[in-house]
Amino acid sequence: MARFEVSGKSVQGVNLLRRRHWASRLDLWPFLALYVLWLLVVVPALDFTDALVVLGVFSAFHILAFLFTAWLNKLCSVTVQVKDIRAANACKVTPAMFSGSKEIVPLHIQKTVASSSATGEVEEIYFDFRKQRFIYSSEEDTFFKLRYPTKESFEHYIKGTGYGTDAKINTAVDKWGRNILFTLFMLFLFESTMAKTRLKTLTELRHVKVDSQTVTTYRCGKWVKIPGTELLPGDVVSIGRSLSGEDKSVPADMLLLAGSAIVNEAILTGESTPQWKVSVAGCGPEGNLSVKRDKNHILFGGTKILQHTPDKSINLRSPDGGCIAFVLRTGFETSQGKLMRTILFSTERVDICCFDKTGTLTSDDMEFQGVVSLKDEEELITDANKLPLRTQEVLSSCHALVFVDNKLVGDPLEKAAIKGIDWIYTSDEKAMPKKSGGQPVQIVHRYHFASHLKRMSVVVRIQEKFYTFIKGAPETIQERLVDLPAVYVETYKKYTRQGSRVLALAYKLLPDMPGHLVEYFLEKPEWQAFPTKSCLQKHHLF
Repeated sequence: MARFEVSGKSVQGVNLLRRRHWASRLDLWPFLALYVLWLLVVVPALDFTDALVVLGVFSAFHILAFLFTAWLNKLCSVTVQVKDIRAANACKVTPAMFSGSKEIVPLHIQKTVASSSATGEVEEIYFDFRKQRFIYSSEEDTFFKLRYPTKESFEHYIKGTGYGTDAKINTAVDKWGRNILFTLFMLFLFESTMAKTRLKTLTELRHVKVDSQTVTTYRCGKWVKIPGTELLPGDVVSIGRSLSGEDKSVPADMLLLAGSAIVNEAILTGESTPQWKVSVAGCGPEGNLSVKRDKNHILFGGTKILQHTPDKSINLRSPDGGCIAFVLRTGFETSQGKLMRTILFSTERVDICCFDKTGTLTSDDMEFQGVVSLKDEEELITDANKLPLRTQEVLSSCHALVFVDNKLVGDPLEKAAIKGIDWIYTSDEKAMPKKSGGQPVQIVHRYHFASHLKRMSVVVRIQEKFYTFIKGAPETIQERLVDLPAVYVETYKKYTRQGSRVLALAYKLLPDMPGHLVEYFLEKPEWQAFPTKSCLQKHHLF
């Protein structure tokens, strides 16, 4: 039989071949005849240069013919098909479907020492394909992949005593090969890969080092400019975007004392959405700083300031119009420094690497599905014109969107909500409907989202009245509502089980503007609605 079916997942079948004698190979003797013809006929008839040109043409065709025998396995110029396996010295291996193209590999026939159950020598016929060995079984008349002792009984392993004789060791070496060759190959491969990766990583790390910029620092009762590399914990500095518009990295971890800033933290978090940083002026002097909890007030080293707004009411004013900040950590103790230490010194401690596949099945665009108000009906309202006006006002103003270089940037969820209700948001922090029918909503103050609170709020002015608009996780808003709808929990869980992003909206009318008493703003608000949003699937994948 000229073809064998192979027992294994990587190979589909094997055809037996025998390599032709060199004198009968179609890629050799016809060209030898051409070379003799060139020597006897062309050289005497033409000058030396023309004869070399003809020789070059013959050589080019010869090289192509030789390459075609390697590229096209269907050509029979090198091998001939045979039926007897002992007459074969090569085989054409057909891999499993979607596993590559056919290959011609040598077929080996050798004598090996018999196992303990037999005496003398046995004939072993095998071929190697893609670092795997396939052995011929005369009983089954087929090839099977070399078996390793991985499916034996526990008793077999318990009673194992290793190899007792040199003959058994040599047989095992012939059967499975020496592990040292594979180990050396893998060592060279892994070490070269690691060395290249390490050099690339170090090159990238040099690009994220502290910029050689000067920082305006308040020392000895006056503002002085010093290099960013000389900053010390405890320094008070003026930080902001340069007047030239050039993006400069924040040289250290800093606590924002006055002013606000829009920061790109992609180098630390991988998120492209800019983050809004505000001062600690409204936090009160009695609390203690927590870097994890109060990250909305901290400028982290390595991040870039896209936009800043100084506080003109503070007594300590900076000469360059920057925000006032307090240096917390420098060098490798900053958030960026910790990240660099993780990159440089964690390889020897890592056992498992997990990779996030976000975005494989879904797109980056968020779709606003609708709102459930629970006042008139429990179903999803998808028509923006049918939404209550107060719901539209909360959706259009309770967010952290900001204009950077005349472009609206921020959370895609919040941008999708404004687009879904057909409102617009302007650079002077004012929201208004595109069509007539509603009053402009002016944002007076923002209390940004905090992960430990799971909510955010804004104080807005509509005509001459002040309101607090609140947005957050349904279970968080639930605790503060003055009148909880009966089907509140049932409704938001219904839509979260469907894969939608569900938020809860609430509001409260303020009798006046009582400073920065946040808890007063959030005390017993009225229930408003559940806005739901979803991430679109990539339809071409289904």
